[in-house]
Amino acid sequence: MKELTHSKYLFGAFFLNSLANAIPATLFLLYVELVIGSKDKVGLLLLLYFFSGIVALVFWSYLAKKSSKKTAWTFSILNAIVFFSFVPILGEGDFLFFLIITVFSGLSLGADMALPASMQADVAQNSKSSQGELGGTFFGFFAMITKFSLALGVGITFGVLGLLDFEPTAVTQESLLILSLLYGALPVILKLLALIVLRKYDE
Repeated sequence: MKELTHSKYLFGAFFLNSLANAIPATLFLLYVELVIGSKDKVGLLLLLYFFSGIVALVFWSYLAKKSSKKTAWTFSILNAIVFFSFVPILGEGDFLFFLIITVFSGLSLGADMALPASMQADVAQNSKSSQGELGGTFFGFFAMITKFSLALGVGITFGVLGLLDFEPTAVTQESLLILSLLYGALPVILKLLALIVLRKYDE
């Protein structure tokens, strides 16, 4: 199918970006508790993260209309990369800095949730079979990618921590560094790869 071939870069970018989001989501509680040392602030951080994502959705929708959905999603990913790049250098007592990063990286959440699915819907709608099997195939692929990226994110993070004998009750500076790199550096690398793949997608 030409439409599926055309969308392979969209699917690839979506998978890499979803995996990049799944990894910190999996490690969030551990990171806040062990690295930042603010376990009691988890609820506040989550609230601000999702709130900023909802508020920013208006901006990303506006940008998508003024430019394109691909452009808006690209800037959204870049925004997350810029702010999340500071995560690996944080440590205990850096709650305020992490809160700022959480809020500004959370701005990309709305775009990640809405724009890729909307781009996929556009491809299906532009095809002759948009109301038939092809449209369902696209939605099926996206659902499968979402679930697979979440499962893979859990497998990668806890697999690596397990191989390195990570113990939450007996942490060392080395283990905290590994946790920080998994939480902050790996998602940034994956998002950079997502941008490279997304550039090849022609709306």
